Amino acid sequence: MSDPDPLAEWVLLVADDLGIDPGDVDVGLLLDVARDSAHGVVRPAAPITTYLVGLAQGRARGGAAELHALADRIDVLLATRNHSDTDTED
Repeated sequence: MSDPDPLAEWVLLVADDLGIDPGDVDVGLLLDVARDSAHGVVRPAAPITTYLVGLAQGRARGGAAELHALADRIDVLLATRNHSDTDTED
């Protein structure tokens, strides 16, 4: 028998309390967004970016598909930003 996953338990608890369908929460994807924004901008960008993604998802009344689309948009923003940064380093 494996140990319970405290993060999964926390997500379920918070989602239930906030009235969110846990199926709309892709923890791995959100952690990827946080990691990429922390490394691509600055560390404090991680929680702010994930908050903004969640806010946009809620405003769109979107589910898991909306979350993935928003994460893709963040990837594009980070790639564009990082490409611009390398262009100015000549």
